[in-house]
Amino acid sequence: MEALRLAHYLHCLLLGGAAIYVLPLELVDARLGGIKRMLYLLSMWCSVGSCGITLKYNYGRKFPDLSGISLRNIRTEFQSVGMKMQPFLQEAMHSADFHSLFFTLIFLVATPSLLVLLILGRRSLWSTCTQCQSGSPPVRLFAMFKPTWEKLFAQREKVMMYAALSEVVLGISLAVGLAFPSRQIIICMLYWKYLQMKYSVPTASERKAGAKPKHQEAWAIVGQKTAPLFKALPFLNMPLNYAKNYFTKYP
Repeated sequence: MEALRLAHYLHCLLLGGAAIYVLPLELVDARLGGIKRMLYLLSMWCSVGSCGITLKYNYGRKFPDLSGISLRNIRTEFQSVGMKMQPFLQEAMHSADFHSLFFTLIFLVATPSLLVLLILGRRSLWSTCTQCQSGSPPVRLFAMFKPTWEKLFAQREKVMMYAALSEVVLGISLAVGLAFPSRQIIICMLYWKYLQMKYSVPTASERKAGAKPKHQEAWAIVGQKTAPLFKALPFLNMPLNYAKNYFTKYP
């Protein structure tokens, strides 16, 4: 439980860093832009830490013993590690923390993005409020936020859908960004692999409820909204069909 408490504090720290990051500090003093970069990195590392701690707590019994690994024959040792890690990954990859860790590691060295921080902040807010709601005595700050939290929790299905849509929109924006000088090719490739996983692999809660991954519904909404565009510009169906085949061939 001490590990989960530490993960909770990291979620709180992420929320604090993200809340300050969104403030236009650079308008007050241009030198404060460096502080915002530090706050962004702090929030990202808090996400890495909280996800890693929770995964270790929930699935640590499945983590293999990697002692005795030698770097003399990298190819053989790499295959050996892959075989040993397979049982752990088969369990952990259905965890929302695994998905979030994958997401965070992709953007840890990328250009700072407000949308990335909002996606991580939404998850940390959800985790923090859920923990505070079951805590005793209640945290004073949470008591002030509780009416808003209750409204959000009552609309949790809609909130989760918007969260999935925001991740899809981020992927589309990265793909469109490849046409500009500020393109992030490696980040885009890794993130679309993440979207492929989210489309095909349900989280533990979705498996328990017998529901499909939220990203399938999110992509269906995107398809409905963009159908007139593809009808007006038939040549766009080629990359569309490629994307469909890409998502159905996971892993």
